[in-house]
Amino acid sequence: MQNSTRIWCTEIDWASLKLEKAVRPVVGVHGILSNGGIWDSLWVPGLRDLGVPMSHLNMGALDSIESNASKIANHVERIKRHYGVDKVNIVAHSKGGLDSRQFAESDGSVEKILQLGTPNAGSPWADIVQAGSLALSLLPGNPLVNALAAPAGRQLTVVYMRGYNRSHLLQQNVEYTSVAGHYDAACLPGVLFCQILNLFTYLPTLGPSDGIVPVWSAHALDMPCEPTFSSSGFNIDALHIRLHASASLFNRYRQRLFPGSTACPQARSTSTEPPPAITTGSVSGEIPAGQTRTHTIPIDQSVPTLFTLLYPSDTLGLTLISPSGRRIDPAVAATDPDIVYEAGDIIGGRAAIYALPNPETGIWTVEIAAGALTSPLPYMAQAQLRGPDLVLAGPADNTATSIGGQVTLTATLKDAGQAVAGAAVKARIGRPDGSVADFVLRDDGIAPDTSANDGVYNVRVAGHKFAGLQPVAFSASGQRANGAPFSREVFHLLSVSAGQSSFTGMFSDAGEDSDGDGLFNHLAVNAEVDAGVAGNYRLYGELSDQHGNLHKAVQVVALQSGRSTIRLRFGGAAIFDNGIDGPYTVTALRLSEETTEGNLPAAELAAPFQTQAYRYAAFQHRPIRASGNSSATGIDSDGDRLFDLLEVSVEIAVDNAGLYQWSGVLVDGNGNELGFVSGSGTLVAGRNFIAFRFNALPIGQAGVDGPYYLRDVLILGGGANAIIDQTFATPPFRANEFEGYRGTPTVVTPVPLGPFTGLLIGLTLLGFGLRRLRREGSAALN
Repeated sequence: MQNSTRIWCTEIDWASLKLEKAVRPVVGVHGILSNGGIWDSLWVPGLRDLGVPMSHLNMGALDSIESNASKIANHVERIKRHYGVDKVNIVAHSKGGLDSRQFAESDGSVEKILQLGTPNAGSPWADIVQAGSLALSLLPGNPLVNALAAPAGRQLTVVYMRGYNRSHLLQQNVEYTSVAGHYDAACLPGVLFCQILNLFTYLPTLGPSDGIVPVWSAHALDMPCEPTFSSSGFNIDALHIRLHASASLFNRYRQRLFPGSTACPQARSTSTEPPPAITTGSVSGEIPAGQTRTHTIPIDQSVPTLFTLLYPSDTLGLTLISPSGRRIDPAVAATDPDIVYEAGDIIGGRAAIYALPNPETGIWTVEIAAGALTSPLPYMAQAQLRGPDLVLAGPADNTATSIGGQVTLTATLKDAGQAVAGAAVKARIGRPDGSVADFVLRDDGIAPDTSANDGVYNVRVAGHKFAGLQPVAFSASGQRANGAPFSREVFHLLSVSAGQSSFTGMFSDAGEDSDGDGLFNHLAVNAEVDAGVAGNYRLYGELSDQHGNLHKAVQVVALQSGRSTIRLRFGGAAIFDNGIDGPYTVTALRLSEETTEGNLPAAELAAPFQTQAYRYAAFQHRPIRASGNSSATGIDSDGDRLFDLLEVSVEIAVDNAGLYQWSGVLVDGNGNELGFVSGSGTLVAGRNFIAFRFNALPIGQAGVDGPYYLRDVLILGGGANAIIDQTFATPPFRANEFEGYRGTPTVVTPVPLGPFTGLLIGLTLLGFGLRRLRREGSAALN
């Protein structure tokens, strides 16, 4: 059979294969009094344009960390199924960062968390508002109190987060970034106060902040990356309520959510937690339409002071009357350069604020006026003082007890460091059923007080009927030695667990080899506890070696009442990396009841146990691993005083000597690729340096100054392979130091071309080369 139709054929010698680097979907987590829609205007479309899908969820306005973590878990599980991935990345604003921490701590579904303005150590403003809200508790059905009494309100306090951080840890396999906001109002020279409504937490935070969350709180956990995002004056991007909406922040930190992200774009801040905020006692009430209410507030020292009125909605007027009778209203403040007045919306309500740099001492009157209202409004007023000598302080940590137990509440009153005796000191406790209980603290040397007139006031509280977190407002009033009347108020938390639990003193330890390779994946510590009631419990532990290196572990389990054993697993790889033989000491064990309202401390032991004398080499480790040490050098090979090569040397440890191959990618600070190199060489067992030599021409042509980053490092040999997760940063080279720069170059001192560092001997090994699967590349089709 013949076919007269001409048929064409062709042979394909090669084809272009384009592979996009896989990206993980991003989940947006909002903060209090907010919703998932905050991400729709900037982050969702911005990431979509970069090929990254983003979703978000609504968690309610004021739910607890624990409850929100469960909501995140459900949403993440749906996203994982939808995209067929094992992990997601999270960007979280404000308290959403705490909710995300809780979720990631016990779930392996997160690779990266980017926090924006997260109060990792609480917000001092929350403590102030919580203390003042107890005065409003006498008003039944008060909407302001209902909001402040929600779990989120308590959990955002500094005192709660201090206890939270003592029983929680950062997941080792998660890359955390915490961006703190620092807004500078840029007041004129000599002007102490400006933009006080934007910075109405200026005095409580006592340091750089975004107006709600201090920098020291956002950066409290020594995360690997803790940059500060700043703005000033009319640029309000660094305010707390603007962080998630700032295009500048998005462009600067979005790379932290991408695979192989570069090193942290900024060194960690050095901001530390200052002394607690100082406030006068709160005054409060409820005002109907057309009425006026007056209260007195003593000012005992002429220091910078804010008079603040808080209320939920509508508009209330605030007028001050000084001890000498001067009446200060908004009109007077507008003509007096020493007084600043602002009023308007704040997070969760409205505020009216007067700022006075040097107020008269004595009794001030605050006059609150209501115009047309649909219903009576609750309100709370107080003065916040910057750096007064007289300080009232409660305990640093939560005071803990159990139902039916008793506890001593302690408050300390000092004036310029000297004890203040004879003051009227009280504690008001808010009960879970909505009631309040008032107690008088004494400094008379009669139990529970141990020494009279030492400024330490005590009261024993017993008969607790309800489990949960109970807010405490300590208040003090009296006269200073100079006769000036004073009042002070400070917040505290009383934690009441449902049962009385304890450690029995029975401990043991064992190495766990979970993959059968002869190395311990974990060092397991078993602790027997006697649970007072059935429920969910959290056991947190710290393990230390002889050089003080600390390891942390946590386990959440459901227990029946009575004796049970809980096993904590400390990571073997981390023990190996420190290179210290045992025995190891369990330095702390903390048991708490895990509830939807928060953690309720139940029992604690310090240094209760010492393990067997393990050898560190018995613990799990990767046969190929990076130490983190690296260096970079520019090389001028042709003597024209411009760099022809950029050599990055990285220290690698291997278990087995032999021939190895490696490759890596160089990128600039924007994540743009500048080069790819591969090499091979003989490595000895132990520590070695391997060198990556990049052609300098693309660096100069790109025109982007350093530092540059070596990432996506792949090493194979000795019967093993490794993808190094670390990113290695070069010094801050300038682009005009390299060949190919199109502007005016900067000549450099020549560095003679020498042999590759770390025994780099070629690009091939055993007849084959190490090839890279590139996003844009060619593949031969045979």
